[in-house]
Amino acid sequence: MALAVTIGVHVALVAGLLAIKVVDVVKDYAAPLQLVRIDEKPKPVQFAEPIDPKLQNLDHVAQPVPQIPDFDVDESPIVTVPLQPMDITPQVPADNSQPVASVLPDTPLRFEAVRPTDDYYPPQAIRMASEGAVIVRACTDARGRLSGGPSVVRSSSDSLLDGAAVKWASEALRFQPATRAGVAVPSCKEFRVSFKLH
Repeated sequence: MALAVTIGVHVALVAGLLAIKVVDVVKDYAAPLQLVRIDEKPKPVQFAEPIDPKLQNLDHVAQPVPQIPDFDVDESPIVTVPLQPMDITPQVPADNSQPVASVLPDTPLRFEAVRPTDDYYPPQAIRMASEGAVIVRACTDARGRLSGGPSVVRSSSDSLLDGAAVKWASEALRFQPATRAGVAVPSCKEFRVSFKLH
């Protein structure tokens, strides 16, 4: 019982001290606020002076006179020199090492078929349903004529078709010779001859 009374006294004492401290803090911050009113007069707005839109008369302003320097004028008569004709012919070196024709492009040997390969298809090869392709080589002279008979470069594995391809190249082709620097020259060409049943 005595312990309970002692604890109660201590609690009451601590509570009293806290209450006194809170009252002191409230007193420190409870001072009334003082408002000070300042009457400030607005400043007058200053406007710029208006610009006179009228144009001024500039007739009285003196215009500058340009100064032209004096030149000595030649009084001698004018002499006309006749124009000389220009030589526009191409210049060829004296040693003729590079003729004018060298500017022309080189062209290869070309040919045109006047008859199709079907006209030379061997009848026996047709009956046997034989098909194939032959690589033939043909050489011509400067006039585009065959210089020797065409030859087989790669066979079709059928002698009938190989022989027909050589005969077709010999009879059914018209050749145009190759050129170098615009001059026709002998040349050779390889081409493919195909035999295929339709």
